[in-house]
Amino acid sequence: MHFFKTIPFVRILIPFLVGIYLGTGFGLNINTFIGLVLTGVLLLLLFFLDSKSSTKIRKQTFVILGDVFLILSALYCCYVFNIKNSDLFFGKYVNIEKQISIGELLDLPVEKEKFYKAKLKIKYFKAGAKFEAVNGEIHAYFKKPINKSILKTGNIIVFKSKFNSVDEPLNPGEFNYHDFLANKNIYYQCFIDSAESKLLGKNQNFSLVNFGLQIKEKIIRAFKNSDLSTEASNLCIALLTGYDDDINPETINAFAHSGTLHVLSVSGLHTGILYAVLVFILGVFDKNKKFKFLQLLIIIFSLWFFALITGFSPPVLRAVIMLNLLVIGRFYFNYGSQNAINILAVSAFLILLFNPFLLFDAGFLLSYTAILGIIYFEPYVSNWISTENYFLKKIWQLTSVSIAAQISTLPIVLYMFHQFPLWFVFSNLLVIPLCTIIMFMGFLVLMKLSFVAPLINIITKFIYFLIHLTDNPQWGYIEYIDFTKKDALILCFAILLLTLFLKRKSYTFGFGFLALLIFWQFGSLLEVINKKTTESINIYHLNKKSAFDIKGKTNLFYDSNCSYNDYNFHIKPNHTSYNYSQKYFFNVDFVKANNLSFFHYKNKSHNNLIYFLKPNILLISNETILDTLILKNSNLKTIIADGSNSYKQIKNLKQMANKFGVSFYSTKEKGFLSIELN
Repeated sequence: MHFFKTIPFVRILIPFLVGIYLGTGFGLNINTFIGLVLTGVLLLLLFFLDSKSSTKIRKQTFVILGDVFLILSALYCCYVFNIKNSDLFFGKYVNIEKQISIGELLDLPVEKEKFYKAKLKIKYFKAGAKFEAVNGEIHAYFKKPINKSILKTGNIIVFKSKFNSVDEPLNPGEFNYHDFLANKNIYYQCFIDSAESKLLGKNQNFSLVNFGLQIKEKIIRAFKNSDLSTEASNLCIALLTGYDDDINPETINAFAHSGTLHVLSVSGLHTGILYAVLVFILGVFDKNKKFKFLQLLIIIFSLWFFALITGFSPPVLRAVIMLNLLVIGRFYFNYGSQNAINILAVSAFLILLFNPFLLFDAGFLLSYTAILGIIYFEPYVSNWISTENYFLKKIWQLTSVSIAAQISTLPIVLYMFHQFPLWFVFSNLLVIPLCTIIMFMGFLVLMKLSFVAPLINIITKFIYFLIHLTDNPQWGYIEYIDFTKKDALILCFAILLLTLFLKRKSYTFGFGFLALLIFWQFGSLLEVINKKTTESINIYHLNKKSAFDIKGKTNLFYDSNCSYNDYNFHIKPNHTSYNYSQKYFFNVDFVKANNLSFFHYKNKSHNNLIYFLKPNILLISNETILDTLILKNSNLKTIIADGSNSYKQIKNLKQMANKFGVSFYSTKEKGFLSIELN
């Protein structure tokens, strides 16, 4: 308890986080209201009845009950926030047919090649002969062509569509879009034809969120109609509004590989930059802080206005709430780093109280761990180098901030992205100041001061040049880092033990750090050895594509007709888990190992080969029609149909397999398949 004496709210936050993890991570979806009331009453009785003669046992009982109360509070928050527990949830009326519903557009649509993606709030749902008032959000995909004026924020539309639940990932390690949307309280998506949708009108009730989105839309339109180049316009839009959907995936990957992807998503970084600039400017005009309250009002108003023009982006809201608390503490209390950590815990508690699902949001975790690292580690890192030169001192301050944030976010970055940017210090040192300049020059463009447009274009080109310098796996970044949730937790504990050792100079923490490091590396080595003793053929599911690999003890052979982006999304996560440095793209049709023989049947011209090789496992791709003679005159035991086949083809193959007593497997239905060769 002594450890939490100066940071008491961190002690309060811990059991609350445990409760959220139980409620979401373990699916403990229960209404704890009665238990919450009973625990609260017991706490009040203990607090008021005998507070003067409190014994050690009574104090411990009070602490335990307090922890139980906070855990139950978190469980209740999770239950209430989950839209599935609401009597008004539209999902209770969904069936397999097309259904009519009325919804309101909640955000700006994102244009894709064949459709517009938008978020809808379902307000009425036709159940039987009448409309029922309902609640809940969906992702709607409006098929082109469609009148884009319909897709305005706040518009009310009636449409007829089939509501589909979001599928679980079908390949190992693949991004779990189902859980990602579930954490945003979205459980359904639908595809809407223009002929089956109609604009009813606009929501006339004033909404601050809609007002902010309208401002955001005007900002986007103003940049697109300015003298800026397409690249510069898209970058300005991303920096000021967080709308980065117009930036191509290759550029986004380049930002990620340089360690500067955070500049494209309006978050704590941009809000922090605005806050720092405001503090500096106001400090120049009011050095003696005679108008302290006025400074406070200007900063708070400016931060909330910035949140407004970004459409109240969740990362910005988090940063604004956090900075509001910090700025109040800065102006009215003489606090140090420990108090700042306490304020950080207060802001996290308040945000999670209203949306507990944010605990599993990457942006939430990265923003809070980054700020925690800057508060705690930056003073230690900045002391590594001491210089009296003003210019060098400022450079080292920026560098130390970047290193501190990287230390604290490292477990999350490695677990979520499985890569590490080698030049993050130098990239951030150059890219962040340049993006800050573009941010404030962008405001000048919005004020119709177009003379700055050519300069923004030049700076943008230079930024793109810098990020592409490190966009190479040979020297720019390390990829294919196999890092599990267990590794992330161990690394968090290792960083904590190392921090305590450096701060308290205690050998207990030092030995604990070394013991944990040895245990971790030994366990990881055993896992790698176990993985590399297994040889297998692995068939992936990709829609309208074919992909499989042959995993040997030292090498990996990979065969697919998918794109680079498809590979990164569907296949690369599993390849990362193999821990192989040698990967070869190889056009493989036949594999024989022990009593197993595998053939990839993707062309009818392969018929003679099948008769000759007599495989017992056949992978069928590209709608290739299987001849019944092959089934009659072969050793086939298993037929596998991958995602490049239609449902009609899969149905026919299944019927043929059943007729000839051959087992059948479809990746469309069951997903990834691994066949061991040992």
